[in-house]
Amino acid sequence: MKKIFVITSMLVLSVFGNTINAQAVKKGDLIFDGYYGFVNLFNWAFKGTIGAVAENGTSSSMDHAGVRGEYLLIDKLGLGIDLDYNTVNVSYNSTTIDNGNTIVNNYKIGSQNLRSSATFNYHFSDSDKLDAYFGLGAGYNYRSYSYSSTEVGYSYKSSGSIFPVAFKLALGMRYFFTENIGANVAMGIGQGGLINGGICFKF
Repeated sequence: MKKIFVITSMLVLSVFGNTINAQAVKKGDLIFDGYYGFVNLFNWAFKGTIGAVAENGTSSSMDHAGVRGEYLLIDKLGLGIDLDYNTVNVSYNSTTIDNGNTIVNNYKIGSQNLRSSATFNYHFSDSDKLDAYFGLGAGYNYRSYSYSSTEVGYSYKSSGSIFPVAFKLALGMRYFFTENIGANVAMGIGQGGLINGGICFKF
C-alpha cells in the first residue's frame, strides 16, 4: 500500500511539474510585441466621406503601427501598455474659371491618431510554445486633423478627439519559435485594428 502511494504521488508531482514547465510565459516574464494592424473603421469612413464629394480624389493611409509591453504579475495575469499610431490622408483637385483662366487647386485633408492603453491580460494556455490570452484595457485617444491647399491663404490644423478615451477588448496569441523570440497575432476592438500581428520578444 505504501509503495502504491509513493508511486501515485510521484506520478501526480510529475504531471503537475510538467504542466508548470509547459507554460510559455510565467510570473516575472517581460514581453514586447511589435505589430501592424489592419481594418481601421475610421480610416474607411474618412476616405469614403471625402471620396463621395471628390470624384478625382486619391487617398493613402497607415492603418495601425504599434508596440505592446507586458509584465507577468503572476503566471496567469499580466499588466501592460499598448501604443499605436495611424494616419489617413485624402487629396483632390478643384477646377475654377477666373476671367477666362482655368485655375486648378489641390486640397489635402488628413487625420492622425495616437492611442495608448493600460491593459490587463489573462493567460489561459498551458503550452510551452503557445501563449493565448484575453486582454482588457483603457486609456487615452488623441486625434488631430490637418487641411492644406495650393489655394492662397488656405491652411488649417486642429486637434482633439470627439471621444478622447480609448477602450480595448482583445483575444491574442503568441507562438515562440525559440525561448525568447516568437510571432504574435491579436483580434478585437480598440487594439490596433480589428486584427494585427508581428514579432514578439520575451525576457
